Amino acid sequence: MNNKTRGSAQNLLACFFKEGENRFRFLENKHGYSVISGLVEYRQGRQIITPWRGQAVTEPFRAVLRFEKDDQALEIFYGEKEFIIEGYAYYDRFYRLGMGEMLRAVRKGDPDTTRSWLAIHEDLVAESMQRMAHTVKRHWKPFLRPAPKIIERALTIRSKRIEQGIREQYKKDIEQASREGAKAFMEKDFVTVIALLTPYEPHLSPADSKKLGLARRNLLESA
Repeated sequence: MNNKTRGSAQNLLACFFKEGENRFRFLENKHGYSVISGLVEYRQGRQIITPWRGQAVTEPFRAVLRFEKDDQALEIFYGEKEFIIEGYAYYDRFYRLGMGEMLRAVRKGDPDTTRSWLAIHEDLVAESMQRMAHTVKRHWKPFLRPAPKIIERALTIRSKRIEQGIREQYKKDIEQASREGAKAFMEKDFVTVIALLTPYEPHLSPADSKKLGLARRNLLESA
């Protein structure tokens, strides 16, 4: 199924809006939410939603289904270059949390059912919308009526994930600097060795620390 040819923008959008409005209709019928849907653009930092009625679109597009009630909202986004579908919840018009973050905060369900989905043809659009809607319906209270402590826990989870992402990126940066620094050291390009390794000096391996020290010494001796 995943090997199908990518659908046209028109067909993908038609499927997204049809499946979304059908699958999430329980938010309107049972919980009193109103729905806004259309194509998204940003003007002066504001999100503008223009209804889509089958008109031609240019890629990459960004579409949204937004379900609102009082100061809360659920949004399902679709589009960008990667054709990603992802869901977010808004609370008190301030907090914006991913559906997976909310599930982790209450330790319920499988966050994989609310992860970002690569949906490049109609079958994948329909499948991802079905899974998201099923998860929200099954765990409606954490999404629609979360206690303040749940929101706080979700924000803590996000903070830890960001910190972890920064650490992982920092590790990758050190590894790249180490590789490039080793190459420059072999070529006796000591200026480049110093430039590459100095920003990471407190966390260098013993071998890289030695290269950095030797590079500095060689530059001093040749000055």
